[in-house]
Amino acid sequence: MVWRIDVKGADPKLEEEIRNLLKKDHLYVGSFEFFIPPLDELESMLSGKVTKATWINVSRDGTTYRVDVVQKELPKKAKKTGPRNLVAAKKAIIHRLFVERGQPVVESDQYVKPGQMLVSGMIGKEEDPKFVSAKGKVIGETWYQSTTSVPLESRYATFTGKTYVKRQLRVFQLSLPVWGLQKKPYRAYDTETIVKPIHFLFWDLPVAYKTIVYREKKTLSARRLTVGEALAEGKKASVKKLLSGLPGESEIVSHTIDKKQVKKGRLLFRSHFVVYENIARPRTFDPVKMKQKLKKKEKKERQLSPLSFQTQEDLLIPLTSPLLLDEIGIKGTTYGKTKRN
Repeated sequence: MVWRIDVKGADPKLEEEIRNLLKKDHLYVGSFEFFIPPLDELESMLSGKVTKATWINVSRDGTTYRVDVVQKELPKKAKKTGPRNLVAAKKAIIHRLFVERGQPVVESDQYVKPGQMLVSGMIGKEEDPKFVSAKGKVIGETWYQSTTSVPLESRYATFTGKTYVKRQLRVFQLSLPVWGLQKKPYRAYDTETIVKPIHFLFWDLPVAYKTIVYREKKTLSARRLTVGEALAEGKKASVKKLLSGLPGESEIVSHTIDKKQVKKGRLLFRSHFVVYENIARPRTFDPVKMKQKLKKKEKKERQLSPLSFQTQEDLLIPLTSPLLLDEIGIKGTTYGKTKRN
């Protein structure tokens, strides 16, 4: 009788598919081996029907069957995004731009503030604009400052290699000792607990086998650092901490240190960083509202224009007054139906 089936290397969805196929071929927990096909037939069946796997192996160890799977790695589908701009996430000086889609509105060596537009998702003429999802990278020069503290003397613990094991049978919430009765086998120790539930055919029993491993710790040891060693460790820690909070592919181009001092057994120093990082962040917009905004802008510009002609007939209005000609900046020239004096 089959007591266990392990499926390794498959995600939950694919594992469920494999178990259903095996069940149709009479391989499931509780089935009799008399009805189970040979291993090579099971492999051929799974390889032909499971399209999301590149390799499948079926093996047996006593009453346990094991299915090893290598899944196909399919490329992730790109998420569809609507019209959007790229704006600055922080203060920076533009270093370089890589624009795949959209209209850049900044240039190299330009200072930008948080929220300022970098790449516009509107392309074409304002009279007939097109809206796209801006895409690209804008590498900016940014600045950071941090304070680091490193102890010159520290204590740590190591394991001696000695272990003590307790074994218990857990029924519901009650633990019954089977082996190992000492409460605290060592003065200093770490523990590791392993719980294995017990199954019977298709049922999960309220019984589990519990193992507790005690590992003895060695007496605390002291470690002393010189100022130079502490400074080197602190520099590595500060760089690692800064990079962990930055976008991928960020580059630290300058790292300077000032205000070093030893205070109460600790080295304190301040770091200044100059970083090249991608400062572009997407910001979506509504195309309908954008068109309305452009129309209002165009209407306002027409109203403010000194020469705003609505029709062609406006160009034929007699301009006979020399004073009027002087006001609009026209001298010695007549337009439309004006007559020479």
